[in-house]
Amino acid sequence: MSVKEFIRFDGVDDRIDFPAYTMPTSGVWFVEFSFVPSDLQKRYESMLYLNLNTLRISSNYDFAGDKGYISFSARSTSPVDENVNMNSFNLPSIQAGKLCSARLEFNLDTGVMSLTVDGVFATSETFDRPEDLRGLEFPVGKADFGRGFNISDRFFASDLKHININNQHVYDANDSRNTDTLLFDSVGGQHATLVNEPTYVDYQDAWYLEATSNNQYISISNGVDILTDVGDYLELTIQPNADADILLTGVDTNSFVVSFPANNSSRLLVRANGTANTINNSVSADDILITIRLEKKSSTVLSVSSTELQMSQDVTFADLSSLKLNRIFNVSFGYTGKFYKLVNYNQGAIQNRYNPTLSNGTGLILEDEIGGNDGTLVNFPTDNSQWVYSPVEVPDTPSTPTSSGLTATVGGAISSVLRPAISSVIQNAIGGSVSAVAQAVRRYFTSFNQNAQSHITLSSPIELDGDFEIEVLIYTPNVIDAQMVLGNSGGTNNCIFIANGDVHSRDTTGSTLVTSSPEILPNKLTKIKAVKTNGNIEVFINDTSGASGSFGSLILNRVGIRQATFFPFKGIIADLKIWKGGDRNTGMLVLDMPIDKQYENLGLVENKSAVLTTVPTNFFSSTSQSTSLAISGTANSISISADGTENYPRVAYDGVLEAGKTYLITATVDLRQTGNRVFFTGSKPSTQDLRFKFHNVGTIETKTEIIRANQTELLVFIDENIADTEPNTAALVTNVSIKEIPALTPIGTFNNITLADSQEYTQDSDGNWLGTTNYWDEDNVVSQGLETEKDVPIKGTYRIKTPDSDISLVEVPNGMPDMNSSYKFEVTIIENNGGSFSVSDTISGVAENGFTGKFEKVFIPAFYPTIKLKRQAPPVDIQFKGVSVRDYLEVN
Repeated sequence: MSVKEFIRFDGVDDRIDFPAYTMPTSGVWFVEFSFVPSDLQKRYESMLYLNLNTLRISSNYDFAGDKGYISFSARSTSPVDENVNMNSFNLPSIQAGKLCSARLEFNLDTGVMSLTVDGVFATSETFDRPEDLRGLEFPVGKADFGRGFNISDRFFASDLKHININNQHVYDANDSRNTDTLLFDSVGGQHATLVNEPTYVDYQDAWYLEATSNNQYISISNGVDILTDVGDYLELTIQPNADADILLTGVDTNSFVVSFPANNSSRLLVRANGTANTINNSVSADDILITIRLEKKSSTVLSVSSTELQMSQDVTFADLSSLKLNRIFNVSFGYTGKFYKLVNYNQGAIQNRYNPTLSNGTGLILEDEIGGNDGTLVNFPTDNSQWVYSPVEVPDTPSTPTSSGLTATVGGAISSVLRPAISSVIQNAIGGSVSAVAQAVRRYFTSFNQNAQSHITLSSPIELDGDFEIEVLIYTPNVIDAQMVLGNSGGTNNCIFIANGDVHSRDTTGSTLVTSSPEILPNKLTKIKAVKTNGNIEVFINDTSGASGSFGSLILNRVGIRQATFFPFKGIIADLKIWKGGDRNTGMLVLDMPIDKQYENLGLVENKSAVLTTVPTNFFSSTSQSTSLAISGTANSISISADGTENYPRVAYDGVLEAGKTYLITATVDLRQTGNRVFFTGSKPSTQDLRFKFHNVGTIETKTEIIRANQTELLVFIDENIADTEPNTAALVTNVSIKEIPALTPIGTFNNITLADSQEYTQDSDGNWLGTTNYWDEDNVVSQGLETEKDVPIKGTYRIKTPDSDISLVEVPNGMPDMNSSYKFEVTIIENNGGSFSVSDTISGVAENGFTGKFEKVFIPAFYPTIKLKRQAPPVDIQFKGVSVRDYLEVN
């Protein structure tokens, strides 16, 4: 596989201006272009545009009726008006994030115009006066690509791969001779101009497999063992057609099968060793990209889930032993649609990953890139048409994902709105590769702010009174002072913390086990693991044993702090997992908390092991505490009116709570009356209940809160601070949702956190993580004692001209935020005729004389808050671009 560059158009002024162009005098004239569209609902995205006063030829991307399509038109206004239009609306919709190609033909002899999209003929029309075009010259400024209409809402918001004009001029975004302002013509030598700085982005070659007949399937010789141990899972990523049925099978459909029974994609059937369960989806699977996950929870229970189908359910089987996967799809009642990936996770690691991209678009083998147990395509075409090329965007630094267990989201940004979701889905679909170039792995890390005492509170404590296993990633600049990783709000015991480079594990009685080696290093992403078996605990640092000894029980309900505000953590905590009743192979995964999103204060933190159960919202018109409270409503909506004579008039949802249980409550409140507030509680009004309150008059707010009940009613109170002379509708409460949170698998609430404390990172080939925020502020760069000039009008590209040696060139201003990580400095030297290039402030590393390419260095912000670029004798010009200073998490 290889990485290729595309040109990104994402602004109204981004375009390509072609040089002067003369049409042929006869024959067929054509234009071909390929691109990856972004926003399917962006209308009139102008592509090709040839415009004279009396003649116009144009092609646009348009959207109507939930369908994206390409149009092709020609218009002449002299001597009479003639306008011919055609489009590809009769073909399947163009898809966002997927490579699309179009060919426009114009027969200069007959006037016949035709349009072909993705190799499929769409339509043709006839232009009556082709002689108007023969030999016609379009001067500079009258032929462009990307912004033909020159108005704000019509531009080409996509990534361009190539343009071919009649085999006379060929422009390829991947041409190494391209610059920031010029697009090379590899055939005619008439280079085009890039206007307004459209940028270059990288795409990786990728393919998916398409089954067009339901007798096509993939045979896996001897089968592969699946779902053997607790925690094992299968993940299948597909885009099924409406007639898809069987997705996976074992030796036969009785021993193991996953299917949409009778082509009904609104339900999923799973059969194992003769026992079948059917799970209903909330969303139909027809023609959407989905991932289905089967995870073994116990010897008889599978968790079946799909985010895209809004489905998650535990189902019970009589026997889940000795399961095998022998076929992907089936010879009869099979599957049609797209296949992206199948992952088989077994015994603590990925054992098999079936990846169509490894086919490179040819052959009848679906490769298993991990286990080598390749699949054979049966009843598929022999002309390679089953492999569909669909490149995927990658970041500037391609990387190979590691098997470190980090929870990652993969993706890029194809557009400001749709790109992140599209790219994430497609890249996750294609899956990882062990080749030198693989997809980019991205995820958020959240920095616990020690000064603000950031921490996570669990909705219920996790009581570990027998065997267990805990695993967590940490990253901190300070390993000397005591910092809590896990704790308990009730006292000084029941915690795991770091101090003096060691891990301290303290049980309920206060007995503490301390590791001696290896030491935890500052500014290194470190994995801590604690495994307790038969009364003894062993603590590992990066999978190396650091200590072992006897250990009692452990009760945890906080992450990043202990009781009150003692010993808050400074740095990153991520990928927290706890198995109860055994280790990862024998116990139950009760906490799976990646902490991989941006979080608002008091925002919820997901536990992937928690399955919340919706409980009924039975409206109960209680008027206790107020004889003048008027209410009306339904199961999830109530209107409250009051006259101000009571402090806490209330209504209730009756019989839906159980005392002692924990619930997740969501509601929307339209507060109509000044001086009032509405709040929810599972007990009675008190100071602590007022956290879940609505008090902004004139606004409609939706909030979610965790409530612990001590009675059976969910009470909705209205607190009147101003007495009314007439009864009014004080508040309208709607969309009430109540979900029970299992005590065994709690969820979390983030306290004292802000969105700015989370940042997205990209993983490099060594498993380290590079932040996406660039602290190099190009508009505020300081230059000292030298002459600098921008050689071309592109931000971040500089040419240094000075006769002096060993002086400062440019400097990043002080004031980079004190994140809890190192920084990585990067710059690309694109021209250097004998000079040297270095970074000052005692950072070692100098680009040697004549060096060109990427120069990088990792440093600690506490010691190097300012970076200077230096250029030394001989006094020659140096041109560089792409300067960046970003947070950097190194793996220990």
